[in-house]
Amino acid sequence: GDPKKIEEGVEQILQMNNFNIHSLVVVRHGKLVLDEYFYGYGPEDEHPLASVTKSVFSTLFGIAADQGLFNPEQKLYDFFSYYRSKPGWQTNKDKISLGMLLSMTSGYACQDWAPPQDACMFEMAKSADWTEFCLTYHLDHMPGQHFAYCSSCLTPLGVILTQKSGLSVADFAQKYLYDPLGIQAHHWYLGPNKVYLVSTGHWLRPRDMAKLGLLYLDKGKWDGKQIVSSKWVDEATSIQAIKDHPRFAGYGYLWWINKESLPGRDIRVYYASGFGGQNIFVAPDLDLVCVLTGGNFKDSEEGGQAFGIFKDYILAAFK
Repeated sequence: GDPKKIEEGVEQILQMNNFNIHSLVVVRHGKLVLDEYFYGYGPEDEHPLASVTKSVFSTLFGIAADQGLFNPEQKLYDFFSYYRSKPGWQTNKDKISLGMLLSMTSGYACQDWAPPQDACMFEMAKSADWTEFCLTYHLDHMPGQHFAYCSSCLTPLGVILTQKSGLSVADFAQKYLYDPLGIQAHHWYLGPNKVYLVSTGHWLRPRDMAKLGLLYLDKGKWDGKQIVSSKWVDEATSIQAIKDHPRFAGYGYLWWINKESLPGRDIRVYYASGFGGQNIFVAPDLDLVCVLTGGNFKDSEEGGQAFGIFKDYILAAFK
């Protein structure tokens, strides 16, 4: 790599005084090559992941699917069949699969990016029964046909995970994902009835985020042991939804997929992304993982500056 490029990137972060990047971690060929912290943050500080939580949950779903607890083809309401006899039931809801929730194509009338932003999420958070709130959403599209980014729609999947495994989301994560990776996770946001916020409510240290990226880079293996199947890693990071979007190549199972142009070639990058500039970028062609955390909560443009740092300084250093 080109250390000068990376130094320029760090310099850039230090000059952006309005711009809150809290950490920048780079792992190349399995080795930690950059581990920088800013604005009073340090390596031991757990950071709110925002929607990077989704990619953590995708991994838990994959582990549970490997264990035979459920799979993406199964229908959501087979796990909550009593909703079929409730007033206002729409028969097309029978078509919603677990995989459609993971690829944001459920057809539910909820779209976090449309004004008022995150309305469904905040309404759910105020409700007394989160699962009920989500399962009674109205359909406005045929399931499987329309991408709409919906955080709250994932809530029932956490409930199914607990139903089928007998463990809370946090305990399942600790036992099957974090213990093998040598991670101790402390923070998960818990709602009424012990229902977890599996879309945004988790905290990790930046180095732990890098470990998740490395797990995917090594097709689900850690220290020679298969933690989640390579089949799941491939499915989760292959395009399941969105085509021809100006900014993204597509969406997998709670992972974003993109092509980045480098001189003379395009490379595939998939990434976990959260509001405020939280990112885990994985570039398999370069054997590279890059983590950024931040506090850019004012607008999404500022949050997007993490992409600029990754592309202009980190990718450019290893091209």
